[in-house]
Amino acid sequence: MIQIPILANRIFMFLLTCSLSFTAIAMDNSMQSDPRAMTIMKKSFNLKRSRDSLSRLTFTLKEFNKPASRLVFDQVWKEYDHGPYQSKTIYFQDFPPDRKGISYMGWFPAMKSNAKTEEWLYLPELRLVRKMGGNEDTEKQAEDAFDRSEMKETDLIPRHPDMDIHHYLREETLKGIHYHVIESKPGHAMGHGAHAHHHHGGSSRYPYHRVIRWIRTDNFLPVRTDYYDLKNNLLKRQVIEWQKIGDTWEWKSVVTRNLQNRNETRLDISNLKINVGIRDRTFSKRVMKLGFSRVR
Repeated sequence: MIQIPILANRIFMFLLTCSLSFTAIAMDNSMQSDPRAMTIMKKSFNLKRSRDSLSRLTFTLKEFNKPASRLVFDQVWKEYDHGPYQSKTIYFQDFPPDRKGISYMGWFPAMKSNAKTEEWLYLPELRLVRKMGGNEDTEKQAEDAFDRSEMKETDLIPRHPDMDIHHYLREETLKGIHYHVIESKPGHAMGHGAHAHHHHGGSSRYPYHRVIRWIRTDNFLPVRTDYYDLKNNLLKRQVIEWQKIGDTWEWKSVVTRNLQNRNETRLDISNLKINVGIRDRTFSKRVMKLGFSRVR
């Protein structure tokens, strides 16, 4: 029974990387990079972001020759410019039915704050909100349970351009859309950045030999990413579909296919509302118990 909230929390933490405003521990690799490639990568990294959001997340795991499994969450998220916390979020699980009502809340500190990450889990069958701590055995079980996903934390955490060495390969047209094609290799700063380490326990070793990105020439949206393993063999391909809300671009779906084992992981974002003015008092144990419908 305990593995249900453990797995739910692992996915909550994994999907949270989509929302965090990322600050990297970066080295200046601009002198080694192609200047044109570096300029494009920085424009892509600095796309305008929303300040808060409500959304529905459908997470689908598909293993080759096995039935797909699906998890559905409603998300509340807010970013802060001032104060001890950089962002706060609540996830409410809606599917499968035996996990409906489980909720997770996280408060994540700003880079120069002395605050610590605060996390809570609500278990409806116990009517209990439990504050979470750093249990290594629990974290290990959670990671094992999430090994089926092809969409790893490293693939979703925005990686600062200064951490890598970039080379402009070519301009390419696919289905009438023009792309910059850029190759990136890890520079001297081998890691995922401060937030990845602090919140997610990410490894300090970047797991790819190189990454090739297709970035649109008109709006600098990264649409496709090919990941090469440490032996320089093509491992997986990630495709992002974007949606525009006002003057802000947001994810609509992310699909990651492993080209070696033929597994696939898909994340769909629906019912998205941004910059709705979410109040700070929303991020409370009371709201965790009441459910997503009380947020609106």
